[in-house]
Amino acid sequence: MKIFFVLFLLFVGCKTTELKKVKTRTTEKTIATEDTNQQQYLLATLKNPNTVKDVKSLIVNSGLTWNHLEIDDSSLKVASIAVPSDKKSFWKKKLLTTGVFSDVTLASKDAIHEKKEILKNTLVKISKTQCRGNCPSYELTLLNNGTLYFKGIKNVVFIGSKSFLVKSKNLKTIKALFAKTEFNIHPKSYVDSTLKDIQSTFITYNNKQIEITLWNKVPKELVLAYKTVEDILYEKKLI
Repeated sequence: MKIFFVLFLLFVGCKTTELKKVKTRTTEKTIATEDTNQQQYLLATLKNPNTVKDVKSLIVNSGLTWNHLEIDDSSLKVASIAVPSDKKSFWKKKLLTTGVFSDVTLASKDAIHEKKEILKNTLVKISKTQCRGNCPSYELTLLNNGTLYFKGIKNVVFIGSKSFLVKSKNLKTIKALFAKTEFNIHPKSYVDSTLKDIQSTFITYNNKQIEITLWNKVPKELVLAYKTVEDILYEKKLI
């Protein structure tokens, strides 16, 4: 009888231990979920899609988590970055001040979808960086349907974001001019690396980006196509 009693106690003891282990695992899972919920993901669009490695190092060295590239296209890189939920506004502003992102927004399915749709329908993108002087700095995206998204950054007439529809005749001219540029056979840059603190102009067309600092080396067809777009900004009194 004693033996049966001892066996009974051992059985009850084992079951109690198992229940404690299950409870511990459940607690651990709850804690892990809470930790995950304390994070907020930001979508950060790289100004230069060729600088992923350097930008990733910048994020990691800042103590943040580089999650992955939400959009990984040759002409557009959008990173998903994890930040503390209670500091999402702080990091949103902080990341923009680094100068390596064109925009930083809260991650959502709608935001990702919108960026992918813009990418799919983009005709041409132009971005002009800042310099120590009075260089006009801005970014624009012109869609195939004529919608132009403008963002004035510094030393331009209009600071901020604005969108409008380009006249159909102007859109037709721009499309024809860029089609004549033979963009895909041009080098990826017209740059003199010995020159410091000089403004760069990034032009993206047909999923290829070209960086320009030396305009005297750029083919005339490309210069004309670029200036035709820029003239619209002057006409709209944006730059």
